[in-house]
Amino acid sequence: MPSYSGITGLLAGCHALSGDRARADNVLATLTVDRAPRTKGLAIFHAICSEFDQAAGYFEQTIEERHPTVSELGVLPFFDRFRASPHGRALLRKMRLTDV
Repeated sequence: MPSYSGITGLLAGCHALSGDRARADNVLATLTVDRAPRTKGLAIFHAICSEFDQAAGYFEQTIEERHPTVSELGVLPFFDRFRASPHGRALLRKMRLTDV
């Protein structure tokens, strides 16, 4: 079964930012249906919601899992605020993306 956790996290983040936290929670629940949390989706959700401590933890796990698209963290505009945070800068250094 394909995983679209990044899109799911983005959708949940949009619901949360619009004030519909219940719907966001319902969307997030789909990330753990198979008992293995989809760390990338959770990282994106927390980054969008400016919950940088949680986002950093999930991004760390995503890096450890060697998720093929984790480098998006270094370039996508909706991660700008996360990249500017101390957690984001530390992750970029870890990924050797400090020149991005």
